[in-house]
Amino acid sequence: MNNKTIEDLSTSAVIKSIALTGILSPFINSDDKEPSFDGKVIIHSDKKGTKE
Repeated sequence: MNNKTIEDLSTSAVIKSIALTGILSPFINSDDKEPSFDGKVIIHSDKKGTKE
């Protein structure tokens, strides 16, 4: 298994886990070249998707 495949599987697992919460929105980059920033997670105050 190469590094790209491992990264894709890992990124997908993180995005899926975050999305299942109902109050978090994942914005995770895949296959990027930036070592210190891979994305962000927005925390909503409720399941309607409003931000605080």
